[in-house]
Amino acid sequence: MPKARWRWAIWGDKLGIKVAGSIAGRDGYITNVYDHSKVNNLNRKSLRGGLLWQPSPSLDIALTGSWLKQADRMILGQPASNTAGGLAGLPGYYADPYTVSQDHPSQQTRDIWTANLNIDWHLGAYTITSISAYGDNRSRLIVDNDSRPLPLSYSDFQDGAKQFTQELRLASPTSGSVDYLLGLYYLRQDADSNRATVAFGPPGPGAFFGTISSISSLKTDAFAGFASGNWRPLPGLTLSGGLRYNLETKDLVFNQTNTSFVPLPDLSARLHRRDTNVSGNASITYQVLRDTRIYASIARGFKSGGFNPDIVGDTNISFGPENAWSYEAGFKSDLLDHKLRINAAAFYTDYKDLQVSALVGAAFQIRNAAAAKIKGFEVEVTAKPIRAVELNFGAGYTDATYKDFPGCAPATNCAGNRLPFVPRFSLNAGAQIGQDLGAGRLTGRIDVNWHSSTYFEATNTADGNLPGYLLANGRLAYSFAQDHLSVALFARNMFDKRYRDYSFYLAPFSERLDRWAPPRTYGIELGAKF
Repeated sequence: MPKARWRWAIWGDKLGIKVAGSIAGRDGYITNVYDHSKVNNLNRKSLRGGLLWQPSPSLDIALTGSWLKQADRMILGQPASNTAGGLAGLPGYYADPYTVSQDHPSQQTRDIWTANLNIDWHLGAYTITSISAYGDNRSRLIVDNDSRPLPLSYSDFQDGAKQFTQELRLASPTSGSVDYLLGLYYLRQDADSNRATVAFGPPGPGAFFGTISSISSLKTDAFAGFASGNWRPLPGLTLSGGLRYNLETKDLVFNQTNTSFVPLPDLSARLHRRDTNVSGNASITYQVLRDTRIYASIARGFKSGGFNPDIVGDTNISFGPENAWSYEAGFKSDLLDHKLRINAAAFYTDYKDLQVSALVGAAFQIRNAAAAKIKGFEVEVTAKPIRAVELNFGAGYTDATYKDFPGCAPATNCAGNRLPFVPRFSLNAGAQIGQDLGAGRLTGRIDVNWHSSTYFEATNTADGNLPGYLLANGRLAYSFAQDHLSVALFARNMFDKRYRDYSFYLAPFSERLDRWAPPRTYGIELGAKF
């Protein structure tokens, strides 16, 4: 994984430039015996750059941009069993998780570029900031839906979005007992989607060909005004707060046609929605000692509603806004002359109308779960007993459950079930040691992560459960030439743990598909800084 990076270089204290780039590649770790290809590989290139101009001591202008291109042969999944569902007994099932047989080639591509213009104008102790940004994102996903060596179903999804944002801020001086920030924000996004699924079936003498396709255009305008401030009435005591007003409108043009055996609706719609909200936060922080402080905070968050511009299973393709109240309390400390850092926090979040993906008919759509709550705590410890050694440890507990979720599956309420992808317990530990060697420095690091079991779906079905597992990663790096050049060897999943990183139930074929995470991988990374 070669990397190159150029830092800010200033000419005459007026102009600077920086450039960073990377190329990341990995062989596919799953063998497709249908065409003897390797799938689930990695092929990614990226580039970032920027210009910094300081025409006067009171004005900073930074123009930055980025580009990313990715093209991988990614599979949707593979049959979890060959004894149940509408495709039971058909070829394509392998007990080995790294072997598949799929007749349709799969591909995932992304082309993303962004441009940003930041202007800071210092007026005495005040600062006016303008942030302008534009981005273009194009992606395509081609997958074999049935995941078997049979011409049953495949999908071709093409999506794109162009986005412009503008933010203006006024920051007050920070040297006094009171400081504040005022701002305005605007977003315009034009997104389009062209999605098609070909279906042959159902299997048997009555099989026939059909397609399901949807074409959509979504325009979003979002406006916001915000203010935040800090008040320090006593030494070591800070009271902070903020408010934000949001106004967002969305306009969707959507058309879906279906000639397949899958029970999905034909639909043509022009929809508009308007969401407004006032959100805010408040916190109190007290510096008990020079390097130790305690804090408590409360915040009300908001996520606007929207539409499902996808292949949908229901004519109701809208979903409402999501709201949440969050509470947190904890402490942060740097002890023993910054050789020991201990941070801890307890949290509680209460969601109303949580936006989740649910099976609607024969397709997944975003819906609003009635209510959910997340509570828990986390602890982080970092120790540097000597300059060459750094140790870290973390632990967390999270209780994340639905308080109510009618319709999470047909005729099912998932109240009391755990939220998907959230483990109840998690642990992590790491150790790093460095030593000057020759003209450079040799650094070794190892990280270990463990988390308890999780579920892939809100229904918490047994076959959608992922048992807890432990992963270990290692890295050995040598940097030289004043840290301008480096070479590193790395190993991920060192104990070769086999586990699923995704699993879902494919309703049209009444089968479960699993996607398996990479086995033990190793490689080399080269870096250069100029």
